[in-house]
Amino acid sequence: MAYVYKNPIGAGLYGQRIDQGVDYGGSGPLYALSSGVITNVYGSGWPGGAFIEIHLDDGRYVFYAEDIAPSVHVGQRVSAGQLIGRATGGGDGIEVGWGSGKPGVAMARAAGQTAAGDRSGDPGRYTTAYGQHFSNFIHSLGAPAGHTYGPIQGSVPGTFGRGAPQVSSAGSSLGIPAANRLGDPNPSASDYQVALGSLAGLLTAIPELHSILQKAVQGGWAVTKFQQAIQQSHWYRSSNAATRELVALSYSDPAEYRTRVAQASAQVAQIARQMGVPLNAGQLAVISHEFLTLGWTTATLQADIARQYNLKAQPQGQAAGIYQQLTQLYGDYGVPYNFATVQYRTQQILAGRQTIDTYKQNAINAAKSLYPGVAGQIDQGITVRQIADPYINAQANLLEIDPQSINIGADAGIKRALQGTPNATGVKVATPLWQYEQQVRSDPRWQFTNNSRDVASSALVQLGADFGFGPKG
Repeated sequence: MAYVYKNPIGAGLYGQRIDQGVDYGGSGPLYALSSGVITNVYGSGWPGGAFIEIHLDDGRYVFYAEDIAPSVHVGQRVSAGQLIGRATGGGDGIEVGWGSGKPGVAMARAAGQTAAGDRSGDPGRYTTAYGQHFSNFIHSLGAPAGHTYGPIQGSVPGTFGRGAPQVSSAGSSLGIPAANRLGDPNPSASDYQVALGSLAGLLTAIPELHSILQKAVQGGWAVTKFQQAIQQSHWYRSSNAATRELVALSYSDPAEYRTRVAQASAQVAQIARQMGVPLNAGQLAVISHEFLTLGWTTATLQADIARQYNLKAQPQGQAAGIYQQLTQLYGDYGVPYNFATVQYRTQQILAGRQTIDTYKQNAINAAKSLYPGVAGQIDQGITVRQIADPYINAQANLLEIDPQSINIGADAGIKRALQGTPNATGVKVATPLWQYEQQVRSDPRWQFTNNSRDVASSALVQLGADFGFGPKG
């Protein structure tokens, strides 16, 4: 059967080193190399997050990893050239290459081609044979080629990708390859295990699935009937794809499972610290487990972490920045606020439920209601603080105080001036500055200022001059 292949690398991406696959920098769309079924979409285990894997109809697997925003889900069938996600342009870039069918594991790593002594199985220094093979293949389709580093590790069998069976409709429904012996009237236990792919280890670990396996062997079920029975089992239907893969991994590769759990925990802890939400050991364990087993996106993870935000503690990290933005916003528009209110709104932004822009519009609406005399200016994009500056400076100069100490929302005189008085047409307008200055001079603090004494002294001198005592001013 002829298969269609298309360039998986979109515009905006450029080739970097070749290791387990091909690294790309930049940002842009990513496409399915060929038709197949999405077998993995998860957000941990690789630097930057995502690992998308497609089981191609030609029998091979292809993965897309790291700083990617996926637009597909496990079990989804895709066609050649279909959009599957976007490279986000993160600091780690992305990596694309031949997959092994094992979640998070490239074919190069499964074949032992990673250079000894490097971090987390990433070759780092050297190009693998599978990485070079993939680079050459997609370059022939129009993708930017990667760059070879050092001696090439290992080799690729000449039969790789040739004559592989197409995925059957039954296999596609599970997102795994069907057995090669679909036509065999007497399938063996090993055929059933092959048909379940990465979930095969659960046939002995989950009693319900083990019972189905025994019935299939004793009854000589067709592989398709066995797969359908697994799909209809209570355990399968009550567990999502991420949970099923993780549980299977805990039995098939305990070391990789522990690594995956540790990586998820480290990722959750790091994001929580950045957000300014310290987590205790219990909270970290629960959130990390749900992050892995429920297949959360980063946005869902952040929303769950935000639930643990301490509304009574001083904000830190990202929360401190949000808190400062909000207090600056309310100060600019002369809207009253308190610690508890701003903390709650900080949490809402951390959780992704609200944005700074939403609260800015709320502040603008509140300011127009509080200060109708300047509502027109506010509509023009001028903040209450900017409008109030002449009044603040006048009060500061007359009363000889620091202008920074004047709170628009708490100063009764400025509030009255901005609330305004009706003009001849009944529309409220702000109090003229000269009139406001007269009102400031009625403030009890005025009589204790040097300005007050200077005015009084000047008045006495003028009065004496009017009565013939001394020169006229």
